[in-house]
Amino acid sequence: ARYHQAQDKAADAIAKFHGKEYAGKTLEVKFANTDGESDDANPTSNAPPSDNIYVKGLPPNWTHDDLKTYFSEFGPIIEC
Repeated sequence: ARYHQAQDKAADAIAKFHGKEYAGKTLEVKFANTDGESDDANPTSNAPPSDNIYVKGLPPNWTHDDLKTYFSEFGPIIEC
């Protein structure tokens, strides 16, 4: 998910959702690298803070709309 010009919003989403269990899986939420992927390092130190986050562990049947709904409490999402 990518937030509209908001590094702090992305950091808030990471703080709230990283490590949270959802549908029997543990979510992995980190700052994304520029290629949209993530390293296996600490969620806040694996890539420079940005408005783009990497999310792993979501239900496979989720749509873009589901993803936007889940993460939109932190601000408008411009890409996912």
